Amino acid sequence: MVGGSAADATDAPRQGGGVLEAAFAANRRNLLSFIRSRLSNDIAEDVLHEVWLRLPRGDASAPDVRSPRSYLFRIAHSAIIDHERQRRAKSARDTAFADVSRILEDCGRADAESTLIHRQLIARVGTRLHAAGHRVATVFRRHRIDGATQREIADELNVSIGTIEGDLRKAYRLLLDLKAEYDQSHS
Repeated sequence: MVGGSAADATDAPRQGGGVLEAAFAANRRNLLSFIRSRLSNDIAEDVLHEVWLRLPRGDASAPDVRSPRSYLFRIAHSAIIDHERQRRAKSARDTAFADVSRILEDCGRADAESTLIHRQLIARVGTRLHAAGHRVATVFRRHRIDGATQREIADELNVSIGTIEGDLRKAYRLLLDLKAEYDQSHS
């Protein structure tokens, strides 16, 4: 944010702000306490900022709200739910990737036959990723192998973070399918 922190932006109503912005400023501490009671302290400010960003902009888009405070707490509750869904989805993706990574890491500790099987598996992973598209393969390689953040990759490829997340979901789905095939053929 240029010229101030996220907390500055959420501390006072915007120039010419409406009823919801004023209610947000008046209830900021209560909203933050509400969020902190459900999530960890380290992300509560981020979720509060998300609530601020979700407020309708302009008088034309503002809903007719009889209780601005209740409306704000509903927005906060939705933001908490969305955050938890994203956290669970990320955890599931990371777990799936760890399973596939474990298989791939076993290549260095295996006998000759297992090494050949694992090399074939690695080749199949590469083939499947490239079949999904150059960008999917590039995003997966840059994020999981090179360690680049999603933001860095989005900037490099001139696409949104949502596009990067979609490409990673495709790659993870391919890896999970390949893992299921591997497990089925080796059980």
